[in-house]
Amino acid sequence: LVPGDACVPGHLLQCMQEFQPHFAISCIGDTFVTSAYVDPLRFFRNNVEATYQLLHAAQLCDVARIIYVSSTEVYGVSDAAAVAEDAPLNPANTYAVSKLAADRLCWTLSVETQCPVIIARLFNCYGPRETHAYIVPEIIHQLHQGGDLILGNLLAERDFTYVDDSAEALISLLLADVVIGEAINIGSGSACSVATLASEIASIMRPGGFNLLHDPRLLRRQD
Repeated sequence: LVPGDACVPGHLLQCMQEFQPHFAISCIGDTFVTSAYVDPLRFFRNNVEATYQLLHAAQLCDVARIIYVSSTEVYGVSDAAAVAEDAPLNPANTYAVSKLAADRLCWTLSVETQCPVIIARLFNCYGPRETHAYIVPEIIHQLHQGGDLILGNLLAERDFTYVDDSAEALISLLLADVVIGEAINIGSGSACSVATLASEIASIMRPGGFNLLHDPRLLRRQD
């Protein structure tokens, strides 16, 4: 671990010059959608400026391939059964706009300077040590407290991918035959509604039964 600020020019460059990595996977950035409504400039700084600093430092240090971890939020809301990489880019919130800005920065630098970056657009990744009120840890937390589960949009369907699988996909992408600048979606390939997800988790944590309640005030908060 090397303490530093990825947004400060020179911090990442000094780190890369010291360790001379062959590959780089950038997971830098703010990710909690709700916080972007409160402090959008922080999101653009951490998601866009830090990405530029990483790409610049990696090129100066001759890194062979860079994976930028983007998000399928850049597609916005879609009614399609499956979202392909060539789907329209239509971000629906401030967080998604900041991710798309970094996403397009990667593509532009791959064209202008042949920066060896690949864009990995992740679907909903979940796993141990998640913070904030993301839907999976939020369900687990509420069920741990008792049998009442209060959620927002119960019908929303999302592709949930376990963190180990997402990590394996990112590593595989480092070695894959992919043209620089190209975007690749990473997910499980199947959708699950929030209501179904809640029921499956509750079957483990509350096999005796639980109460699933809908609160429309949570529609904007939970993602």
